Amino acid sequence: MSKRLLEQKLAAYAMAGGVAALGLPAAAHASTIYNGSASFSITGAGSSASLDINGDSTNDFTFSISVGNGRTFMSVLPLGINAVAGSAGLVAMYTPGDLIDATAPFVTGSNDLASFKSGYIGNWASDGTPGYMGLSFDLSGSTYYGWARAGTDFSTTTLTVYDWAYNDQAGAGLEAGIPEPTTLGLFCLGAAGVLALRRRKRQAA
Repeated sequence: MSKRLLEQKLAAYAMAGGVAALGLPAAAHASTIYNGSASFSITGAGSSASLDINGDSTNDFTFSISVGNGRTFMSVLPLGINAVAGSAGLVAMYTPGDLIDATAPFVTGSNDLASFKSGYIGNWASDGTPGYMGLSFDLSGSTYYGWARAGTDFSTTTLTVYDWAYNDQAGAGLEAGIPEPTTLGLFCLGAAGVLALRRRKRQAA
């Protein structure tokens, strides 16, 4: 997705959020919550960072880089009873439009996006090209589904999580990829974060 197209989508989200805040009629009930304003990266063995996918101040997934027997691993660990889609210890990679729901092969425990020694193992590209991982998380005893878009760059030993989204309806799936703002009723938490971040940057300058 081009940078211009991404910016156009975020602007549409901001407009949708503004309409909702003003109490104007919404064309549809919001179901996909998207956050595109809080990307993060970790670099080097021993580094880690956690993701709170729904913003409830409880970490849901931890991303880490580690080294064992000379092999570098870039991994994700679902916390509690949360899970990531994958098999055989490897995180599955989805492309835009793929459905993430209860039929996905969700697993718990630490799973690798990729690892490298003399050979490369994993579903993620070694050059940082991003892909989508399927996520499930528990909230008040119900299961919710989402995704995170991440890239693994072994030339700099960096794992980056660019953005993420989830369906706010328990048990309902969603497609991988930034959702289309087809109606003003589609509300995005990330759009408000983008605007706030830009304001803070201008004030700091």
